[in-house]
Amino acid sequence: MQEQVGSTFKGSLLLEQIRKHERNLEEQVRVRTQDLLSEIRRRTELEQEVMEISNKTMERIGQDLHDDLCQYLLGISLLASSAKQRLSNKEGDPKEDFETISKHLSEAISKIKTISRGLMPLDLEPSSFQKRLEVLVADSLRYAEVEIDVNVDPAFHIEGADRELNLFRIVQEALTNAIKHSHARHIEISSGKTVSQTGETLLCLTVSDDGTGLPKKLQKRGLGLRIMRNRAAMADARLSIESSEEGTTVSVLLKENHA
Repeated sequence: MQEQVGSTFKGSLLLEQIRKHERNLEEQVRVRTQDLLSEIRRRTELEQEVMEISNKTMERIGQDLHDDLCQYLLGISLLASSAKQRLSNKEGDPKEDFETISKHLSEAISKIKTISRGLMPLDLEPSSFQKRLEVLVADSLRYAEVEIDVNVDPAFHIEGADRELNLFRIVQEALTNAIKHSHARHIEISSGKTVSQTGETLLCLTVSDDGTGLPKKLQKRGLGLRIMRNRAAMADARLSIESSEEGTTVSVLLKENHA
């Protein structure tokens, strides 16, 4: 009788353990399913955001072409028509018109190069990050009356071409914002190193200006800032933007050695 009771008791314990194990498995499956659904939603939202950013970027490029480059081409067309009429009517020497046309054509070509450089992937060579920044600054100075200092260590190097490209684009967008929106008179691009609380060496890239700060609307829903944040995430970096009436500072922190 005791053996039968003991056997029944052991069977009950075994059955309870099996049921407990089943409940644990069901809970693990439930949690894993929720994680997968969350990941699917996150990726879907990211894809939608990428599509939205892509569409708005195309709109912005179209607007820039219309508002800027097209005005130059229209001016060239009017000057050419004027020169043609003066030649037909033999009204003086159209040399001045041709000189102005040549000047506007050179400026239009420079703008096309600037736009295309912003769209095309960079051919980033080792240890060329500073040189790329200097080219970017030279392009910016062609259309903006602003003082720009580049204080980047020539030895500043970012591992991985994709990471370097993303960091360069962040600097490019920050520079554009400082000129167009903050109305800065002085901009500084600098690099440095810092140590995190965990003892890791971090690279720091900063763009600071003395402008009036980014508009509130731009800080909340600006396309450029969203692109900068996405690029920072792709580069496994941390982006910080501090803006006030006294100026704006954009900082990017990333690990020196990227696995």
